[in-house]
Amino acid sequence: MSIDRQRIIDKVIKCFALARSAGASPNEAETALRQGRKLMEQYQLE
Repeated sequence: MSIDRQRIIDKVIKCFALARSAGASPNEAETALRQGRKLMEQYQLE
């Protein structure tokens, strides 16, 4: 796996972790979830 691909996967994981975080506001959680999904689609990750 390339370093760039791993960096994208790490970003997606962080986005989803933030979306589930109890400390995140509803708006922040929604934005993080949307960004994670966008990255997955853009880089064709499953």
